[in-house]
Amino acid sequence: MSTTHPSSPATGAASPSPGQLGTLAKAAKRYDTSTRTIRRYIASGDLTGYKVGPRLVRVDMDELESLIQRIPTAASIEAGGNDVST
Repeated sequence: MSTTHPSSPATGAASPSPGQLGTLAKAAKRYDTSTRTIRRYIASGDLTGYKVGPRLVRVDMDELESLIQRIPTAASIEAGGNDVST
C-alpha cells in the first residue's frame, strides 16, 4: 500500500526552502509571544503552517516577519507620514 504526499500546501503556493522553516516554539521565542498566538495566526490564515510528517508543524520565518507592521505615532502623522502600509 503506497501513499502520496503533496509537494506543496493545499493553497498551491510553493513550499519555502527548509532553511526558512522554523518550529512554533522558535517563532514564538523570536517575537516574545506564545506558541498559542502563532497557532492563532495559522488558524486565522494570517500565517501559513506547514505539516512535516503526521504531527509536526512549521512556519516560514520570513512570512512571520512580514506580519510586523509599524504603528504610526502622533508625530509621524503630523509630519505627513500617515500612510501606513498594510
